[in-house]
Amino acid sequence: MTSLFSRLFGPWVRELDRGTLRIDALAGLLGAVLVLPQAIAFAALAGLPASYGLATAVLPCIVAALFGSSRHVMSGPTNANSLAMAAMVAPLAAMGSPPYIQLVLVLTVMVGLLQLGVGALRLGALAHFISPAALRGFTGGAALLIAVHALKDLLGIVLPSGLSAPAALMSMVERLPQFNPGAVVVGVVTMLAALVVRRLWPRVPHLLLGMIAGMLAAAALATPSSTSTPSLPSPWT
Repeated sequence: MTSLFSRLFGPWVRELDRGTLRIDALAGLLGAVLVLPQAIAFAALAGLPASYGLATAVLPCIVAALFGSSRHVMSGPTNANSLAMAAMVAPLAAMGSPPYIQLVLVLTVMVGLLQLGVGALRLGALAHFISPAALRGFTGGAALLIAVHALKDLLGIVLPSGLSAPAALMSMVERLPQFNPGAVVVGVVTMLAALVVRRLWPRVPHLLLGMIAGMLAAAALATPSSTSTPSLPSPWT
């Protein structure tokens, strides 16, 4: 049985024992705690429901761990992929709509087939020819795009789908008087909680705790009360 699994998954199967399984389980638990808030954020960047972000954070990791050729390569969604997907598909359909999700699934399958072809032809060495300056510019631009597109959620401003970053920024400036105070409170609480936890307890998953703090703040603001407290619209109605 071990030889069969070794042929199917790789020689690392022969190295498994109780000690390595315990360490792998702990690493998987810590990775899940870190990936959970990131997957939800990546799904929002791509214009998809949060469940799709969680699925893409779990299933590719399982496939890569069992059938991948490297023990160190990271798999799963990234901010750059989410932004690129949204930029390509948003002009064709409204974000979050069934046609949009169908187009995203088709695009995902096409990219997967291209990646299989690149792996079969051993073209991964071409990445060594990309200059560090180009990589820094790409990551910096992706971070700027994330900040611009996330600003509308922080302010609670509704924008038309499919806007470019400059158009979205201009539209937010025009609609700034329409900002939602409750959304701002939730965003500030989330960021402050994550920063405080990261500063005081570096080993604690600060992003997850920040997300939980934001959820508690949203629940508190959405609770009906006799006072005129700004509330957030419920996504379930």
